[in-house]
Parts: sequence; C-alpha cells; structure tokens
Amino acid sequence: GRVADIRPCIGCLGCMETFVSERRLACTVNPFFGREAISDLKPTPIPKRILVIGGGPAGMQAGITAAARGHAVTLWERDSKLGGQVNLATVPPQKEELTNLIDYLRGQLLQYGVHLVLGKTAMPDDVLAFKPELVIVATGAKPAPLMALGDLKHGSVYSHWDVLSGRVSIGEKVAVVKADAHPAKKVIVAPKIPHGKRVRFGQGVEGLFKKRLLSRAVVKGDEIIIPNIALMGGFLPFV
Repeated sequence: GRVADIRPCIGCLGCMETFVSERRLACTVNPFFGREAISDLKPTPIPKRILVIGGGPAGMQAGITAAARGHAVTLWERDSKLGGQVNLATVPPQKEELTNLIDYLRGQLLQYGVHLVLGKTAMPDDVLAFKPELVIVATGAKPAPLMALGDLKHGSVYSHWDVLSGRVSIGEKVAVVKADAHPAKKVIVAPKIPHGKRVRFGQGVEGLFKKRLLSRAVVKGDEIIIPNIALMGGFLPFV
C-alpha cells in the first residue's frame, strides 16, 4: 500500500475543539479536512515558476499543493532541515511522534518534484536573481515580546523557543504563562490551591482542555504539577 501517502494525525484534538465550540470543522495539519467537496486540485492551465520561502509545515504544504497542480516549485529553508517550529514541538517528552508529520510532508515534496534548497536565506537580491513568477512567504511567526511578571527579573523570564531549543537552562520550579493581548488568557503552574478553593481558568482555555489539564494534574508536596503544559497556537507543543 501507499503508507507514505497517509497524512499522520498529531493528536492535538484541534478537530474536536472546533466541534465542541460549534465552529466549522478543521484540522491542524490537513487544510482539506471539511472542504473535500471544494478542494479538487485541478491541473493549472498556466504553469508558473514558484518560489516558497520557509520550510515549516505551512511552506511545505504550500509547495506540495502548488506542485500537485503542475507548477515548478522551489523551496528555500534557512535552517539545515525542514520542519520549522515543529522541530521545537518534538522536544518535550512523548512528543517525538510529531516528526511523523515532517517526514510525511518531506516525502510529498519529493514525490511532487519540489526542488529543496536548505541552508538558504532569502535575501532580496537572491529572490530577484531567481526570477520567480510567484513568491510564497511562509517564514512563520516569532514569540510575542516577553511580558513583565511582577517582581521577576527579565533575565529569569524566557520564551518557549529559548527553553525548547536548549539556549537556556531552567530550574525546578517553573511558571508557564501564555502571553497575548488579553491578560485573562494565562495559565500558570503555581503553588497548590488551598483546600476549599476552586480552580478558575482564564477565558483562553476551552472546556475540553480544562478537563485534560485537570486529568493530568499530580499533587506532589505543596504543589499541583501539570506535566508538559503548552497551549495551542500554530504548531506549538500541545497538551
């Protein structure tokens, strides 16, 4: 069989989240999910020379889709390997299987004849010299600016990129905060909740994930520990 053509599920439950929140069904890794009837990839009548900048999941899928329609596609990736932020997402324990997604996308790129150039930074002069008819920029996102956390010194506040990439070392007691434009959307691993008090989540944590977080809580001494916490946001590590 064509096992390599089976798109792997990463177990993020993004599909279930759209279902329970009564939104249009969607999948984190399959852009055609829920759109099968309108996603027929017909051959293009006018093949173009396309340059994709960025070799994360979005850039890889864009290259696959364009090549499947008959375009001549070249993909530039600044890093020495494909995968983008998914490479960071594979670092926490029990997340190693996320590499299956990158293996699948890499296989599809090769199957459709996409020319891969790794270790290539897309400078303006290089792009102009390549003379593409169309450029797809899929360079990904960067962590939000680090927020002020009370009396904590800036040197002890790090982004998830810093930690997962191994650029910094962390201690035994760590607070994990989701920082965005809404102060209510935070999750913090803090000292144990006193007896008789309720656990209240910010509005950024949906009902389905509240149950999952609580189901993984472990009481150890005077703390409540929830292992491997991370909140959904693009291709970050998932709970």
